[in-house]
Amino acid sequence: MACACMAGALLVFPAVSHAETDEIVDDLPESRAQLAPKVLAIEVQGNKLTEKESILAVIGTKVGTHLSRMQLAQDVRSIWALKKFRSVQVESVDTEDGIKLTYVVEEKPSIRDIIVHGTKLMEMDDINKVVTLKPNAILDEPEAKENEDKIRSRYQEDGFYLVKVRLEIKYTKDKKADVHYYISEGPRVKVGGVSFSGNRHFSGKHLRGSIATSPPGILAFFSDTSGVFKESDLKTDVERISALYYDAGFIRAKVGPAEIEFSSAQNKVFVHIPIEEGPRYRISAISVAGDLLGTEKQNLKIAAGDLKAKNELNLAHRKMVKSKAGDWFNRTRMARDLQVLTTHYRDMGYAHANVLPFTQIDDEKRLIEVEFRIRPGKKVYIERIEIAGNSKTQDKVIRRELVIYEGDLYSHSKIEASRRAIFRLGFFKDVKVEPRKGTAEDASILKFTVAEGSTGTFNIGAGYSTVENLVAQLQVTQQNLFGRGQTLTLQGQLSSLRQYFSLRFVEPYFFDTKWYFSFSLYNSLYSYESFNRKTMGGSLTWGYALSPLWRVFLTYTLEDVNINTSSSGTLLGSGSRLTIPSTAYVANLFKDGITSSMRASLTYDKRDNRQFPTKGAMHSISAEFARRAGILRGVGIGAHA
Repeated sequence: MACACMAGALLVFPAVSHAETDEIVDDLPESRAQLAPKVLAIEVQGNKLTEKESILAVIGTKVGTHLSRMQLAQDVRSIWALKKFRSVQVESVDTEDGIKLTYVVEEKPSIRDIIVHGTKLMEMDDINKVVTLKPNAILDEPEAKENEDKIRSRYQEDGFYLVKVRLEIKYTKDKKADVHYYISEGPRVKVGGVSFSGNRHFSGKHLRGSIATSPPGILAFFSDTSGVFKESDLKTDVERISALYYDAGFIRAKVGPAEIEFSSAQNKVFVHIPIEEGPRYRISAISVAGDLLGTEKQNLKIAAGDLKAKNELNLAHRKMVKSKAGDWFNRTRMARDLQVLTTHYRDMGYAHANVLPFTQIDDEKRLIEVEFRIRPGKKVYIERIEIAGNSKTQDKVIRRELVIYEGDLYSHSKIEASRRAIFRLGFFKDVKVEPRKGTAEDASILKFTVAEGSTGTFNIGAGYSTVENLVAQLQVTQQNLFGRGQTLTLQGQLSSLRQYFSLRFVEPYFFDTKWYFSFSLYNSLYSYESFNRKTMGGSLTWGYALSPLWRVFLTYTLEDVNINTSSSGTLLGSGSRLTIPSTAYVANLFKDGITSSMRASLTYDKRDNRQFPTKGAMHSISAEFARRAGILRGVGIGAHA
């Protein structure tokens, strides 16, 4: 038998007589290729962790084909590329009818365990997030080395600039591997100072105030991370300074690369950032050109040769652009102008509208001429809206938040408003929208993909005090009951002096309309030294959505208060009663009887998430009046934000 080595693997082929052919290749004429032996069977040996099918799936040699030396070589490369084997061999057995092939592999060891040594100042959870190796998986040594670099980078992100990480792989007798990472954390390296050179337009103080890399502040002793040097921050800072110069008209400015000097004596890094400002440029002229379009009425007038309508349309476009001739060139403002024009056209249905900025730079006069060229394309309609990812929440709960519908003209702003409205529900961790081409050229399909979040909360607590003895409380809330968008809250508080139970239900879209409905029931008992105050009540609220952000509400509340002088306590018995000096005085404060009230309110809610808001605001104004036994007891007006 003849053999050849390739890529660290051994290829074993049957001997072929000169009478048949000197070599076996794929591109032989059909008559000669048929002289090559036929493959009768293919086997795999040596695989314990890797399934046979996954190996056979990557090879090109198949049963029934004629043997090809080139294909066998490619098979070895394909199996080797799986990164699961130390060696790959192909063995063959000749028979009268053809040849039997066996792919013999030697697997790399599996990972028995991954051990990290020396972690004191870094949480293991943070390290585990960057380590991609997993126990019981086949060891890939290059990947293990990459993980070493990732651990080092993760430490340096937190300021451990001098960290040392060493990889060691230990093999066991049963051909498994333990992967060890030995870490010497070292101290956090602080920033000793940041200096600049070449900056004339911006002072060093101004530049230092715009970057994250800075020495520890005056309150550094409160935080170990204050003034810590991070390479990632420094890279971002160089980009920040560049953007600062571009926005001030210095379009030729060069910032960096940053120079770092480490002082081992002080354990500090001193950073120097060189700057070449270059000349400053103004905008000489700015225009909007291309296929300018307005309303259907405007377009018809312009098509008929109405110059006034054309001039009005040009003026309307120029007003959208905040950059003006004579201004210093500002890249951020220019990008904002570009976005405004693009959004304007995409809101009119031109889903594929492009606005291309063209500039002509006069270096001698230090002037820039800017032209925004508009290519609107064709109008697009919404063919279909798909909802995905909502394993719990019903489709209708999501769809009723949409402000764009099937059959509407494409509108970027409405699509984004719909995405925000869905996220504002508070039911989802993330909401993404993907427009894609529909069945026709002028049709688009919108796919809203949500990631379900946790909507239920369960809180339980207990305590003890010398006044109330044992104190217990329980609250259960489900913000998305049965996936219908309804809210149900049960709450209870209990001690020897007080007990409180309540139930609240909210239906934000009553029978799938814009009407809001909620009700609540509550029962409380407060025990004082000479009397008990028992309250039972409930409320009904109706509301209506005036818009996605504005709602009006009307709430009716009925409450029955009962005062008695019995000595009975709560369900947990009697504690040290609350002492009130004068029973007569208390009677004046706590009148029993039935009270009814009506409250009207107007609410504006622009929070980004109703459960866990991070931005936005909620404002409300309300007026309420109450009556007891036919007597007006009080009127109130209030507002809150």
